[in-house]
Amino acid sequence: MFLKPFRGARLNRTHPLARGLVAAYLFNEGGGNQVFDITQIGGTGTFQNDVSWTAGIDGPAINFPGSDDAILLPNEVGNFTDDFSIVVRYKTSAVNGTLVSRIDIVTQYLFFLDGSGRITLSDGVGFRAGVTNTSDGLWHTGVLAVDGANSAIYLDGNDDNISSTPTITGDAGGAFIGARRGTQVEFIGDMSYVYFFNRALSASEAAQLSSDRYAFIERPLSKGALFAEEIVAAGIVPILEHHYRMTRNNE
Repeated sequence: MFLKPFRGARLNRTHPLARGLVAAYLFNEGGGNQVFDITQIGGTGTFQNDVSWTAGIDGPAINFPGSDDAILLPNEVGNFTDDFSIVVRYKTSAVNGTLVSRIDIVTQYLFFLDGSGRITLSDGVGFRAGVTNTSDGLWHTGVLAVDGANSAIYLDGNDDNISSTPTITGDAGGAFIGARRGTQVEFIGDMSYVYFFNRALSASEAAQLSSDRYAFIERPLSKGALFAEEIVAAGIVPILEHHYRMTRNNE
């Protein structure tokens, strides 16, 4: 299995899967009430109400108990009206839960689980749903890829539905992880990370992110390099590299 990169891990901007990545929340902080975007393009997410930290499949994760809780993201995160993709790794036994949303007076888009536990996209009028019930208490990687008038839903690296999609328009204000504005239709369960791309991921890219979910994180050059130093504005900050946390065990 993979282990989640430590906080302070660096984005490999030359990796093909880093192209168009405009926000990536690894949820690797393990404490506090904020989550940080490793791309430094998006912004910091802030816990609302009863969001808390828990142990995930490969490191820290976030628990949403479903009691008026969510993570509020800055307005610029996820503000898409054309091509985009959202990747969420989650575990739940519940149905009717919001994964990511942008909704205010109007609905820009909803990425959620419907009453049958299927990954679903909506613009508030039309719906496009996957075919697989994911409310089974297991970890899943859900990918929504919108390419103009078409959308694709991938589940754990496989096509779950490809069809025409509602037209995504407008600006509904800030995005939420785990709920819709007004803390309605909350997600109940755990999340391990959320990624936003300003382009539609291909089927092969969705499959790669399912099998190598931290592919775009920078890795050291040798097995012996456990430590590195990164020059930042505040000075030289030692960062514990994550080579051994990125190796595959039992696969």
